Amino acid sequence: MTSMMDIRRLDRTKNHPDLLLHIDKALCLACGACVAVCPPDALFLQGLRLTVDQATCTDCDRCAAMCPVGALSLVPVSAPLVPIPPSPISSNGRHSS
Repeated sequence: MTSMMDIRRLDRTKNHPDLLLHIDKALCLACGACVAVCPPDALFLQGLRLTVDQATCTDCDRCAAMCPVGALSLVPVSAPLVPIPPSPISSNGRHSS
């Protein structure tokens, strides 16, 4: 019979090597529901902040399925994870300095 530890060892390979787990910090409630279902223990609650160890995460998507507010998602590795602010442009259409 396979133990939970054996399953965790098997799950360490990336299911989707072209994806990363993204946490939308504005939506995250830090409830811990995702931490409880993470097979490789890649998610951590530090106070009221959720963090992910991308090297340990297997992209299984169980955490995203469990999140009650949709704060977790798998995104393409090349996708920007932080909104890029618009460049400052003055009212005459030129960049301000």
